[in-house]
Amino acid sequence: MPDLFGNSKLGDELDAWQKSISLLSPDDREAFDKAIRNAKQYGDFVEYAPEGHETEGLLISILLSQQKKIEELKAILGRDEKKD
Repeated sequence: MPDLFGNSKLGDELDAWQKSISLLSPDDREAFDKAIRNAKQYGDFVEYAPEGHETEGLLISILLSQQKKIEELKAILGRDEKKD
């Protein structure tokens, strides 16, 4: 796992999950690392999450990042459905 967050709540949260992360297959670990790198843009969301809710902040950050990517891909494919 790349150290992208230094001394921060997000870095601490990822450190707490390191044993579980290390159990992932190499392909899954690579996908996880990419998801975390993409979610980095929402690092403040995790930093300002209520104490004890850092994991939820991290998950929401990942979901936001993935949703934005889905919307980009839909637009590229010409399936920009703004009806949702």
